[in-house]
Amino acid sequence: MCDLISEALTTSERRVVFKTSADEALKALKEEDFDVVVTDLNMAGMTGTALCRRLVASCPDVPAWS
Repeated sequence: MCDLISEALTTSERRVVFKTSADEALKALKEEDFDVVVTDLNMAGMTGTALCRRLVASCPDVPAWS
């Protein structure tokens, strides 16, 4: 599913990065700047809602949806 979504969203102006666990996503968010985060509700390690809460607390300028 991640590959399909990534392929659909990737353009010459937009790069898509996907991670399959909350821990991987949090690590990537510390290492890179992102313009937007889209997350699944059911992720390994924590829910997408919990990930969004942590994201908003640490990166309030990045829109996040779960």
